[in-house]
Amino acid sequence: MNLFVYFYNTTKYNTNSMKLIFNLLIMIPFLSFSQTRSMPDKYINILVDSINNNILFITPDSLITYSADNLDKISARNIDNPKLLELQPIFKNNKLIFLDKQGGDVFELSQTDSLLRIDKSNINKFLIGSSIFIKNDTLFRHGGYGFWSQSNFFTYLEERTEEWQIYPISKNSEIPISVNDHHAIIINDVFYFFGGTRLSQTGYRYNLPNSQAWSFDFKSKSWSYLGATNSDLLDVRSESFIIGDCVYLISELGKVQKIDIKNNTIENYRVSPSIHTFKKSVDPIIFNNYLYFTSNNKNIDRVLIDEILPKVVNKTQFYSKKLTTETFLIFFVVILLLFSLFLVFNKIKLRETITLLDNGIKLKSKFIELDQTSLLIIKNVILGHVDLSYIYDLVKKEHLSKIQNERIKNQYLEEINFQMKVLTGIKSDFLVVKKSTFDARYKIVSFNIGDYKKFIK
Repeated sequence: MNLFVYFYNTTKYNTNSMKLIFNLLIMIPFLSFSQTRSMPDKYINILVDSINNNILFITPDSLITYSADNLDKISARNIDNPKLLELQPIFKNNKLIFLDKQGGDVFELSQTDSLLRIDKSNINKFLIGSSIFIKNDTLFRHGGYGFWSQSNFFTYLEERTEEWQIYPISKNSEIPISVNDHHAIIINDVFYFFGGTRLSQTGYRYNLPNSQAWSFDFKSKSWSYLGATNSDLLDVRSESFIIGDCVYLISELGKVQKIDIKNNTIENYRVSPSIHTFKKSVDPIIFNNYLYFTSNNKNIDRVLIDEILPKVVNKTQFYSKKLTTETFLIFFVVILLLFSLFLVFNKIKLRETITLLDNGIKLKSKFIELDQTSLLIIKNVILGHVDLSYIYDLVKKEHLSKIQNERIKNQYLEEINFQMKVLTGIKSDFLVVKKSTFDARYKIVSFNIGDYKKFIK
């Protein structure tokens, strides 16, 4: 009995102890997370404030300002962002604004450091991975995905309505592919994009790397397919920055690539040790010959551009032009047209050349009847010069003397020349008799190439 009481009390005590320990274990994560707010690296942004010569380090709940000259911290502000939205900061008309990376919300900071909506749109989680840029003081977005679909068009924030609108394109424009998380650049009035991911035919669940390069001309409002990029050259997860008209990519292995999409070249640089100190998922920025980046310990740092671009290893073509269906049809029509013109030209040319028939010669609508001996002389002379003696043997008659046969030979030559003049309108003789270049004792007969070549096929 005493043993039973002891066992019961001991078990009861141990059970209460286990409950206490279990409750403490549950509380530890809540106690820990209540002290710090951890967030993915992709939520971090760095931005240049060129007017004030500052670098901004921005997270969804903080904005830290550093001097671009020495990276001294100037100020730190806490952003009141209770939903911890993933924000994309950008300067518009020298004013800092924030865009929801997943939707259409646009914010500015109030004097109390809270986010204030400055748009009236209602787009939720449909612009994930879209490209954001400013053109002519207007805020644009291109591409993106959401709700199991993907976009291939531009949207812009209309200031009058403060809502996002679809940017119209020409009716004659090509239709680009849908894409998200792509690289983009504007050069003058042309928008270029490449890389990123696209939907497969089986749905977004099986998205594939985009291997197409496209451009959009804002003047003509037309898309143009540039060609197919080599997917082996690009890393979909590359960070990027822009210098001039070129996009620079940093792959996971620290390789830097320079994409000059306008001139269709890609340059690969030798790997710089400095690249390995860059924090992944955070795009660096260029300012005053320095590249500012987030280091692995999440501090702002900088490096000279020449240090990360030490030497070009190789340079090659970035994309290869492939025929689209429309381009193929145009190409086919052009070839068909050229072939038709060729046939017409040949037909016209045939009408303007002398045709040897069985009973005479013809040029256009003119016909002159000739005997078989005259036709044989013309055929042989056209093929190449013949000996005058050959023509003599061709026309001679055995019962006539040599003088008589010489006269017949000359009559044939004169008759052919006369008929050719009548047929063509040329005043010079068709058949020309001259001394042989091999032996001056012999004479040969050839046709007048200078005046009659255009009539001979």
